[in-house]
Amino acid sequence: MRLLTCFALLIGLSLDLSAHQPDHENRRVWPRIDLIPPLGVRMDPGYARLYNRPARRIGWLSYQLAPTSREAMAWHEASHQQAYKLDRGRLEKHYFYNKPWEGLPMGPRPETVSNANAIEPIPSDDLRKAIRMEEKKLANPNAE
Repeated sequence: MRLLTCFALLIGLSLDLSAHQPDHENRRVWPRIDLIPPLGVRMDPGYARLYNRPARRIGWLSYQLAPTSREAMAWHEASHQQAYKLDRGRLEKHYFYNKPWEGLPMGPRPETVSNANAIEPIPSDDLRKAIRMEEKKLANPNAE
């Protein structure tokens, strides 16, 4: 029995080692044909997609299980608007307020720091003189 098991294992491993990628350069690869198309293509849109709210019982159940879920909140709002009782159409919310970037003030920021102690820029001629003096000091440190 042990010999038969080792022989089967040896044959299985040798077949696995001899496997290689298909030869795409010399043989044509035929594309697979989809005999059964996707089944959901011709289906009618569901209740939630048509009316932008869950069905009455599903919404009630989701409200009982998880009241903070999107579906439960949509059902709660639609039930308060009596959308199920009056058989209202699609419900869509509209918000009429400024976008965040429209409420921001335009222009530069107001100055909040006083410039009394600000460092004044040095004119270029004075800067050149200062650089020359420093170079002289570095060249002859004992000259002073």
